[in-house]
Amino acid sequence: LLRDFPDEVRLHLWRYDVLRANKRAREAASVLAAIRPVDSDSPDVLARLVEVLTDEDKKDEAIEALCRVWFAETELSTSPAGYAWKAVERRTPGAYANPLTGESDWADFKDEAYQDARGRLERGSRPTPTALSIMAAHAMEREFAKKTARQPFWRTWRAGPGVREVLDLLRLVDQAAWADGHYRAVLFRTLTEYGYQQIVVRYWKRNRAAVEAQVDSWAEVGRAFLGLDRGKEAHKILAGFRARAGVPMWAVANYVLSFSRRKRQDWEEIRSACGYALESLTHDNCAKYLAHVQAEMCALLDDAAAFRETWLKHSGYFSGELDEGEWFAGHHRYL
Repeated sequence: LLRDFPDEVRLHLWRYDVLRANKRAREAASVLAAIRPVDSDSPDVLARLVEVLTDEDKKDEAIEALCRVWFAETELSTSPAGYAWKAVERRTPGAYANPLTGESDWADFKDEAYQDARGRLERGSRPTPTALSIMAAHAMEREFAKKTARQPFWRTWRAGPGVREVLDLLRLVDQAAWADGHYRAVLFRTLTEYGYQQIVVRYWKRNRAAVEAQVDSWAEVGRAFLGLDRGKEAHKILAGFRARAGVPMWAVANYVLSFSRRKRQDWEEIRSACGYALESLTHDNCAKYLAHVQAEMCALLDDAAAFRETWLKHSGYFSGELDEGEWFAGHHRYL
């Protein structure tokens, strides 16, 4: 079949993956070598090349291939960057590397790959958003803390080495000619995932205009305020979402969560926000949650006609179950 379609990249990659899954790495490498000349810049091809080069103990070439994926001009898919990094992780033996087998030479492979990418960032090269996210996650491996809802306040003032490194990445992004809020948002998200929302808020206070100029970084600040249980500030930041282009649906979900729900006026605005998001925005993993909240607000407002309309229009979301990857606020699971 491969002979009949010698230039079909996807077919060759499928065959490569099948062979790797069946522990036939050498044959897989031959398949990849056959298709590389057809599209040598393909991120999917390069990601698998990283895997082959690590098998062949070609460390420097593997790092170079990794960085070609990570610093590609465009990113049509997030999977190549992650695939390449997983190949690096698998080849890094860790603290128990056996020097007699040469494994100790690879003990710092992940760090070497990271430092190479960091050096390119320092020189002004632009990583893909996924690559920057992976770099930030690797930097946070230096932390003693794990992902958590919120760190103690004192830790935000005496940040560990991982947080300091992420802040250095943020500084490098700010200095770059291509800097924009989308890249800042990637790093904000990492800090928030580890409970360092307070650091995100401090950065926003110092750089408010730059952060709010781009929708992704603006939305992450709202998320950070909500994570600090500062609903009023989150509400104030996110309230203007209707006037922005490209607002992610999860930002509206955070806006909805910022309400106290004590007033009828709150119910009306929540219903309006959910309706706007479901009608006007690209649906993401929060869509089911917003549909249920909209129906709940219709019930609280004693608007049977609107409740029925919501039910009929978004009936697919009222299945009674959460599909894999869907998000639903824990304290609203009763819906």
